[in-house]
Amino acid sequence: RQRSKAGLYDSSRLDPQEFERRLFEWAYPSIASSRKSEGRAYPALSESGEIIPDW
Repeated sequence: RQRSKAGLYDSSRLDPQEFERRLFEWAYPSIASSRKSEGRAYPALSESGEIIPDW
C-alpha cells in the first residue's frame, strides 16, 4: 500500500528495450540462450507474449 501511494507502480522503472529483453529471457529461456550464444536478436513478442514468427 505504501508503494502504491508513493507512485512506484505507476510506470515501469525499466526502459522498454530492457523490459522486452528480460521478458523474453524469462518466458523463453532455452530460445533466449541459443539466440544469445549465436549472437542473434530475440524475436518480437505479441501483446499476449507469443513469439511473432518472421514472415
